[in-house]
Amino acid sequence: MYPRSFSGCRSGRAYKSAFTLVELLVVIAIIGVLVGLLLPAVQAAREAARRMQCSNNMKQVALALHNYESTHRSLPPAWVDWDALYADPLHVAHANVAVLPFLEGGNAESQYNYNVRWDHAENADMATNMPGTYQCPSNPEAGATEPDSGFQTCDYAHIRSDTGWITDPAPNRSMFEQNEIRKFRDVTDGLSHTILQYESAGRAALYVQGRTAVSPSWWSQEYRAWAGHFNSGWLYPYQVELDPNTGNPNVTWFVGTDIINVSNLYGAPYAFHTGGMQISLADGSVRFLTENIDMDVLSALTSIDGHEVVGEF
Repeated sequence: MYPRSFSGCRSGRAYKSAFTLVELLVVIAIIGVLVGLLLPAVQAAREAARRMQCSNNMKQVALALHNYESTHRSLPPAWVDWDALYADPLHVAHANVAVLPFLEGGNAESQYNYNVRWDHAENADMATNMPGTYQCPSNPEAGATEPDSGFQTCDYAHIRSDTGWITDPAPNRSMFEQNEIRKFRDVTDGLSHTILQYESAGRAALYVQGRTAVSPSWWSQEYRAWAGHFNSGWLYPYQVELDPNTGNPNVTWFVGTDIINVSNLYGAPYAFHTGGMQISLADGSVRFLTENIDMDVLSALTSIDGHEVVGEF
């Protein structure tokens, strides 16, 4: 046999043309544009899901308050001066603790000693025993602890004191008040027009207009710890300016018209949702309030007996 000659023969193998550098760069650029378009949509979808979970949390707490009121014939207190109630045979705890049996937290509530303060050593186990229902998933540090007491912080606060006197010199009552106990029958404005709770999120730190600041020493633990006696607040307007040297906030109370999402100082209304915050109403429903809500409407929603006419909000 003669050896096979390859001279002058073409290979039968087909050669594929490769991407040029320009084509590769174009493909990468297209992918980058698509990712850039998709990412905001994904983030918006995630925030929508977090906001829905936050709404569900607030609704559960509102229903727990209804069940508590039905059982005990009154709501629990959301603002308690322990010294004023120490000699009272009806020792009480803040609403966050009192409603635990109606939030599947009966075991935790049974460990709470009502005869001593919330921060007594006998209640130390409550520090990190806060239900997930009290945490807004939009808060990047939900469930974080308050640095001084070691107690976790709740992202929801109970309304205390109405804002009606800003536009009306005769103040009315709110759903909760200092050392007072309410009943739903006390609400003459209608349960669907009366705020029960609102968001005051991120209180493990001090937030001012979207960024953290140095917490002032006079910001009491009791406004921040989830079981503290003062875990409630008000919806008054105020201005906050940061000291350029210390980073501490300089607060001017009752000035201006900005109320929602200014700061979470002293349990003020603050949320990590864009454009507003969520509230629960005394009828158990949850609504979203925008930052530019009319002050008269907001004022009307904070009182239980102001007899205001509330339109759409």
